Amino acid sequence: MPRQRPSEFDPPFRSVPAGNGLYLHFPFCRKRCSYCGFVCHAGLDFFIEPYLEALEREIAFYPAWEIATLYLGGGTPSLLASSSLVNLLDRITKHFCLASTAEVTLEVNPGTGSPALWEAARLAGVNRISLGIQALDITTLQLLGRDHTMADIERTVSELRSSGFTDLSFDLLYGLPGQTLKQWDQTLAAAIALTPEHLSLYSLQVEENTLFSAWQRQGLLVLPGEDDERAMLDLLAERLVTADFRRYEISSWSKPGHESAHNRIYWYNRPYIGLGAGAHSYHDGRRYAHGRSVRSYLQDPVPKLSSGRQTRQETMAETLFLGLRLTLEGIWRADFAARFGKDPYEEYGPAIDRLVRLGLLEITPERLRLSPAGIPLANEVFVAFL
Repeated sequence: MPRQRPSEFDPPFRSVPAGNGLYLHFPFCRKRCSYCGFVCHAGLDFFIEPYLEALEREIAFYPAWEIATLYLGGGTPSLLASSSLVNLLDRITKHFCLASTAEVTLEVNPGTGSPALWEAARLAGVNRISLGIQALDITTLQLLGRDHTMADIERTVSELRSSGFTDLSFDLLYGLPGQTLKQWDQTLAAAIALTPEHLSLYSLQVEENTLFSAWQRQGLLVLPGEDDERAMLDLLAERLVTADFRRYEISSWSKPGHESAHNRIYWYNRPYIGLGAGAHSYHDGRRYAHGRSVRSYLQDPVPKLSSGRQTRQETMAETLFLGLRLTLEGIWRADFAARFGKDPYEEYGPAIDRLVRLGLLEITPERLRLSPAGIPLANEVFVAFL
């Protein structure tokens, strides 16, 4: 009997998890990648234990808030010893009120970790893995500065499956130096063959203070043109729809029921806490941030206020353009009105009318969302509401 295709909106799409999102940043890696602009350091493993102690001090700073999702990112948190990971998760669950249904994600770099770590993580409550694959051929992996191989990718996926993980997400990059449409097609085919439940697909952004930015200044970084990158975007849509993935956010595709709950908290503009060096928080209408220095974090792990309280107008605009990133849902007009006391059309009618005429937005009595033509031009749409 053929499997039924999912409806456009399954029931979970009408809600975001109650409670805060919690992100924890682990800024240590075996090697710094050529493109990476995140807060991460190679060769500073002697700071790991003091860093974990500083995280405990920061955790204690917060009230015992309800936590709906937990995301351990980096860096490479899969470098942690099993006992350290378990102790860290135990500290979080003892201090915060972690929902029994919480999505708990661990970022993993292929070639790190072990079956013992995966088993310990699963028993400690981790139920989702985000695997930083980035590319699926050795030439591109070496160009990106990744220190894993195709064999590492296949072995890590196999170990995770054997340990009982049924929710795997892969990160992949496109628009890379020298990348052709054929290579991108091969990458997508190889990724789909590994049967992930979720894919996060990002076009390369050249960040400051990276090896790629230095090469770009020297004229040594040759990136695909805008037309080539658009062709890659069109190809990935074609391949993933055929493989039964749904695009539920601009950069995110999943099998039905495997959408990232943690990321949806960001897109709904709901409160979240960021622990660790370089992490950001948003709660009570204010934004907080840590500096990028691990040494400074060790000395003072309390987050610093980075902005005053947002105005209602700022929060409305931010909620609108963040919500429009959700390509299936968009903005539910009744939810927006319940939060702000007015329908988005009452506040932004002229801008919405113009974008609808241009074919970039769709509006119905229930929701406002990007049109298929508006998705690749999303940044231009968002500007209209700022």
